[in-house]
Amino acid sequence: LLCGCVVSACDRVPGMIAGDAPEWLAARAEPVRLTVSLDTTRSRSKRITPRGGTVSATSENGTRYSLRIPRDGLLSDQVITLTPVTRVDGLPLAGDSFATVHIEPSGLILQKPAMLTIRTREDVPPSEQVAFGYQAAGEDAFLAPILPDERGHVRIPVLHFSGYGYGRAAPDDPGRIALQKTASVRARLISRVSAELSRARQR
Repeated sequence: LLCGCVVSACDRVPGMIAGDAPEWLAARAEPVRLTVSLDTTRSRSKRITPRGGTVSATSENGTRYSLRIPRDGLLSDQVITLTPVTRVDGLPLAGDSFATVHIEPSGLILQKPAMLTIRTREDVPPSEQVAFGYQAAGEDAFLAPILPDERGHVRIPVLHFSGYGYGRAAPDDPGRIALQKTASVRARLISRVSAELSRARQR
C-alpha cells in the first residue's frame, strides 16, 4: 500500500514541481553516491513467475536476506538474484550499515511491492533503526521504510530493484536528512514517507 501510494503520487509530481510543490520536494537535489562491494560467491538466483515466490541468500557473517514477491507482482517470468554486499562506502549514517543486499535485475519495477526481510544478529532499538536503498550500482541513495515485525526482523517493502540495506543512526543524525535529497522524484517521495514512519515508530 505504501509503495502503491508513492507510485500513484509520482503521476502528479511534475505539475506540482512547476507550481505548488512542498519545499522538501522542490528543494535542490544533492544525491548520495555509494560504492558497494558484492560477494558474488554467495549470490542466489531463482526464476519467479507471476504467481509469486521467494528467493533467499545468506552473507558470510550469517545475515539472511529473503525477498518475497507476491502474486501478480511480475508481468512475466524473471530470474531474480540476491547478492550480499560486503562493504558500503559513502553512506552518511553515523552507525554505518549492518546488512546490505543487491537485487537484480537492476531497474525492474514490480506491479505490487515485494517484502525484503533481513535477519541479522544486531540488536538495535527501533528509534535508531534506519533502512536505505540505492539506484543502479550505488547511485542516488535514499531512505527506505522499515515495517514492524513481531519477530524482531527488519522488513523493507521493495518496488524497485537495485540495493537495500539496514543500519543504525540516532533520530537526529544528519545522514537521515542527506538521504532525503535524492535526484529521483520517486525516491524522494519514498524517503519522505520513510522519515514520517520512523518518527511514528519513535513515538
